[in-house]
Amino acid sequence: AERMACRLQRMYDSDPYGKFKHLAKYLEVVKFDHRAGKYNKWNGKTYCDESALEKPLHWKKPRRIFVCSMGDIALTPYQFFVKIMITIKDCPQHTFMFLTKRPEQLLKLCRGLYEHGSPPGNLWIGVTAENQEQADKRIPILLQIPAVVRFVSIEPMLSEINLEKYLHCGISWCIIGAESGKNARFMNENWVRSLICQCKKNQTAVFYKQKRVGNKMIKMPEIDGKVYAD
Repeated sequence: AERMACRLQRMYDSDPYGKFKHLAKYLEVVKFDHRAGKYNKWNGKTYCDESALEKPLHWKKPRRIFVCSMGDIALTPYQFFVKIMITIKDCPQHTFMFLTKRPEQLLKLCRGLYEHGSPPGNLWIGVTAENQEQADKRIPILLQIPAVVRFVSIEPMLSEINLEKYLHCGISWCIIGAESGKNARFMNENWVRSLICQCKKNQTAVFYKQKRVGNKMIKMPEIDGKVYAD
């Protein structure tokens, strides 16, 4: 998300004809590094798109909606977070998904909101856990967040991970995938095998999303003759 924000800022700044003027609302969320001569860091500001709150209300066909897919939902200001939750409750036909690397922040937001109520039945909440260290740090906090469905995204998978002690405690779904991009780090498919085995043992759904073969990314790959696409 940070790289995309920097790219949008560069596109806007280098556009003399106004071709990218529609990007204006996404700007001023990154810092310019004068030493490097480019935008390269998030500056801590968050852009809240009020117009996006209305869109799900007009979608009649049920969808899975990944909220704040280019950022972290946990960084949302509380008042706007309340508006997001109102939209979720008003759209029971859709499934909304929150994914965060900052579960402690999301826990604070949810505690304030759920003090006198319960979480919407159409909201799934997950954390990214790219290695064992982050799994052990983030998943225990995720398990404290009120949610009907909790999930873990092991994407990118950067090491072997043991989730045995968490899968029977309220984790319903695991997403597994290799890192994408030019400088993607290695993923050993034996790590994937091990985690799928853990999930099957605990009746946890698995989505094996992608793996890298050479310079090519394979979507929904087979492993041992089977595709895991829950």
